[in-house]
Amino acid sequence: MTPREMIQLRASLGWSQNRLAQALGVHRSTVHRWEQGTRGIPRMADKLVTMLGLRHGPTTEQSRKAQPRARAKNR
Repeated sequence: MTPREMIQLRASLGWSQNRLAQALGVHRSTVHRWEQGTRGIPRMADKLVTMLGLRHGPTTEQSRKAQPRARAKNR
């Protein structure tokens, strides 16, 4: 996982760096360093973040933005 992918996945969950850090059991500054690319993302963290994304999916707000709107039919 690249730093950009981690940022995108975290954003799709609607989570802050602090929330992700709590879920992974690390300090917020660790998540910040991973996302900045100043520290490599450990393989286990990569897998856990991926699993969180699969389990929780996008937030309701993110889902609404991603879904195309239905067109109104003219009668």
